Order: sequence, then structure tokens, then C-alpha cells
Amino acid sequence: MKVILTGSFTNTGILFHCLKQLSATSIKGFGEEISDEKIELHLSGPQAEVEKFMRWCKSGEHHLPISSVEVFPSEEEFQEEFFII
Repeated sequence: MKVILTGSFTNTGILFHCLKQLSATSIKGFGEEISDEKIELHLSGPQAEVEKFMRWCKSGEHHLPISSVEVFPSEEEFQEEFFII
């Protein structure tokens, strides 16, 4: 799946926070910064783990300025542990 997170991410380390969350899972894929206000994540893995990560993104418990989460289905399967481009 492709996930686009939108917010004011300048100097927040948003991708590293995502990496930290995902490193404790078997979710594979990668993330990249599209702009100071948008990051794109490409993920594949067990549905329950992906759903848990999506709840984390939407919860606000991380105190990151995520204003929206958009999810786009994808059949793409990744083989490598989550990494940042």
C-alpha cells in the first residue's frame, strides 16, 4: 500500500519516527520525503501490523504534526526491511 502523510514536518524527524515504529514489525518497504509537508510510505506486510501502524499514524500519541493520512491500495510486495530513501 502507499500511504501519504501530510503535516508540517520541518525538523521533526517524521521518517525516523516511522522507521522506529516499523522496525519492531515485519512490515517491509520504504519511505521518502516528498516535501517539508508530505512524506510517502510504501508498505507491505501482515494486515494486522499494517493496521496497527496506521492507527499509530492517526492517533496523535506520537506528538507529531500529522494533519492527514491518505491510503492507496497496492499489490506491490517488498522484500527488504523498512528503510528511508
